[in-house]
Amino acid sequence: MAEEQDDIIILEEGDNESKPEAPKEEKSEKILNKKNIIIIASLSTVLLAVVIVVVIVLLKNKKKDDTLNTNQIVKQIVQKEHSTQFAPLKIEHLIKKANILYKKGDKQDALKLYKEIASYNESISNYNLGVVRMKDKSYKEAIKYFKKAINNGQNRCVSAINCAVCAIKLNNKKLFRYYLDLSEIYLPYETNSPLYSYYVALINYYKEFYFESLIPIRHPSSKYYKTEQNYMASKANALFGDDLSAINYLEKNNNFDNELTLGLLYAKIGKYNIAIKHFNKSYKATNHPLESLMAMVLSYIKIGLFSSASKSIKDAVEAYKEKSMKIYPVSIALKPSLYDTSLSQKFYEKDIFLERESEYGLIFYFAPYKVFNANQTIEYIRKGSINISIGETKNALMLLSQSATISKINKDISTGIKKALDFKISEANKIFNSLKDKYQNHAILYYDLGLSYAQMKNYSKAYVNFIKSYHLDSKNYLSGIFAIFAKQLIHQNSDKLIEEVNSDIHNDKNIKNKKFYIALIEFAKNDLISALDFAEIDKSNRAINLIFEAIVAKNIKNSELFLQKAIALKSIMHRDMVAQLIYTNAKMHGKNIKDLAKAIQENFLKKDVDFKSLFYGPVVARDLYIKSLQISGMLYYIREILEKQLENEKDDAVDVMQALAYVDIYTKNYEESYAIYNELIDVYKIDDSNTLFLASIAAIGAGHDANAIALLELAKLTDSNNFESRLALGILYLEVKNPNAAIIQFNKIGDNSFVSKYFTFRIVKKEL
Repeated sequence: MAEEQDDIIILEEGDNESKPEAPKEEKSEKILNKKNIIIIASLSTVLLAVVIVVVIVLLKNKKKDDTLNTNQIVKQIVQKEHSTQFAPLKIEHLIKKANILYKKGDKQDALKLYKEIASYNESISNYNLGVVRMKDKSYKEAIKYFKKAINNGQNRCVSAINCAVCAIKLNNKKLFRYYLDLSEIYLPYETNSPLYSYYVALINYYKEFYFESLIPIRHPSSKYYKTEQNYMASKANALFGDDLSAINYLEKNNNFDNELTLGLLYAKIGKYNIAIKHFNKSYKATNHPLESLMAMVLSYIKIGLFSSASKSIKDAVEAYKEKSMKIYPVSIALKPSLYDTSLSQKFYEKDIFLERESEYGLIFYFAPYKVFNANQTIEYIRKGSINISIGETKNALMLLSQSATISKINKDISTGIKKALDFKISEANKIFNSLKDKYQNHAILYYDLGLSYAQMKNYSKAYVNFIKSYHLDSKNYLSGIFAIFAKQLIHQNSDKLIEEVNSDIHNDKNIKNKKFYIALIEFAKNDLISALDFAEIDKSNRAINLIFEAIVAKNIKNSELFLQKAIALKSIMHRDMVAQLIYTNAKMHGKNIKDLAKAIQENFLKKDVDFKSLFYGPVVARDLYIKSLQISGMLYYIREILEKQLENEKDDAVDVMQALAYVDIYTKNYEESYAIYNELIDVYKIDDSNTLFLASIAAIGAGHDANAIALLELAKLTDSNNFESRLALGILYLEVKNPNAAIIQFNKIGDNSFVSKYFTFRIVKKEL
């Protein structure tokens, strides 16, 4: 976030070399990010008449001059000119007063005084006239006086440096280079000056020899201008990527002018909370109010304080209009962890097991689909484990198809369950949806529909159907618990729902699996120890029980129990790739990530691996596949398998296309991914929220930001609680300089510390 500023560092140099330190009142506007440093010296010769006037004024007042009326001084200077002797220090005092006015923000009065002082050019040294003209921003005039100073042998090295600075302000690179070379020629004549090391540092700094500039700063020939040298050292270290050293140097300068730059440096190293404190100080000091506000906006976004970001955007726009969007122009980008193997390995364990969406996703994956009126169905339903666990899908499907006595409602819903058991989740979802009008008050249908939505990662619709199922049948506790999960995943408070479901469970005297349900509730409350205690009481060998206990064991770092549950899960679902991956992770727990990657490779190369869950199955399974394949370097291998599968697919190309487009995102084949998603949306009319959202990711990766906005707006319509969509839209609206639209999106997210898995932003070159 460290963008260059337009401010300049002003250094003031006196002829009296015995002074101990540059006075604090002489510190002026400083910002590290422009290579513009003005060296200002005191006046050495001035009209004698001017001083007499000053002395007369001082005597007339008969008191010490603690304050100075600049208008009166200017008036008297203009009216009186004499050629008598004077005290040069009084003129220095006058110039210092002008400098103070300039620094305090009274720039018009200060510049007026500079101009009047400069008009007495016959008695003021050419060097100091050049300095005054620099203060007056009359850079061409300043160069003329500095040239005269050089020709007259006055402060030649410093005059040449100041000419170079003026050339920068005039955007004359050739002239800048000429005077910088000239300053280096005159540098040997300054070897006896206490400021020699400082001149060496300045020249190397301007020549962009930043390492060389650090050497004289670390070994100064005097103690003058520590503040300015700290700035240069900070900038040099920042350019070398040593941000901590840059911060340390800058923190030695205790003034408000540092705050913005310190904030930018802290933001650069990811210390956004500290950065925000510095931005607030800078904003309150009114040194760089707009820059500070917009820097706060970007820092708030980074730490998930979107309402705060909205407020700062609003304040900036109200005060500075369209200029506010030009300070730190942003461009949306995909997070490197999507495609960087080393980063994916770093975050793998957290992403798979220690993040709520992943944990709930695994529970949804292994959760049972259910049928109506289980007592009326024949033994095949119980044996097929439809109402207990997905389990062995082949046997379950066979038993389902053999039934001739299933009730009408069970027959209709079993059609959808068949698809779900065969990993055709999107087809199952369509079937369940088609039955809603026919069976409007059947809790099990809404449970199954909610579960299919959850497996497709549409948690908003999952919540709607789970809660309806629970309200239709308050003893359908899994619906109530899954409604809690889904509500948390759409970032809504679930406390009241937890209390309601928990109370119903505890008050039910005849409930089966009571301890397991309580364990799930405790897990939703983030009480892991209680969750495991209750779960272990229920000794069921169902898949959902086993995956839940494995997740909790992983969270509390019980490696032995994690492996035990993973083995049991693999034993009942030995061909299921997700169960295989859980087992592999448990087996390799605590070992090097490279060893885990190798073990995953070996699993995927086995001939009996069933890729159906990747080709057609739940999105949560696809996520686990991709993250596991990514750390093992197998993405391109699986991409080839998907391409071959698509060529040979006769019945269901849509799901394979979705899988391929998804893998393309992680292999950075963004254009191909974008083209596939467009075909899915336009030709096959696949317009669910997740497909639209993934299409927007591909669009951003391919650089089609305008198309991404359209896709995200559509995704938001079908799932308004998808914070990823809203975050991406907010950043994109900032990118196209539509702050009001960005404010709307960010306010919908709120200050809840949400951090995207997919999106970040870059700061582009600042507009001039």
